[in-house]
Amino acid sequence: MPSLYGPFNRTGTTKNFELNPDALDGERLHIFLPQTPLKSYLAVELLKNTTFKTERASKELLRISPIHCDDILIHWVSFPKSFLSCCEKAAANYGLIPRHLSRRLITDERNHVHIPQHPYVLTLTGDQPISLLKMGREMQFIRTLGDLQSHIEVD
Repeated sequence: MPSLYGPFNRTGTTKNFELNPDALDGERLHIFLPQTPLKSYLAVELLKNTTFKTERASKELLRISPIHCDDILIHWVSFPKSFLSCCEKAAANYGLIPRHLSRRLITDERNHVHIPQHPYVLTLTGDQPISLLKMGREMQFIRTLGDLQSHIEVD
């Protein structure tokens, strides 16, 4: 299997990494997130807690993995293509839209990861910034909602 990201090239003091979409599972959709508070994390958490109702289903169908590109940490989220509409609904709750767009993750002023446009890669577009306090409250609400939903039948 090819490497998920290629070697970096340097522009001044900036390291630029390039995602290699050929290394991705073609049966799944993939989202890459920097380690900063964004509404995208809330959409993924909502997807995890309301769509994949059991712990087993969550682990088998929704994969969330940290990736280290040198000293950059990003989160890789993937799920079966058949759950695209669920992702769209979860994202819409936060004013986001999943799209197949090229994107540059700027993890800090010295490290960038370029994610090329690709049919397997989604970018959640929209107003992303959120305070840590608000994000924490919303995460707790989502987890509570997921716990409640697991105790009752909800479609």
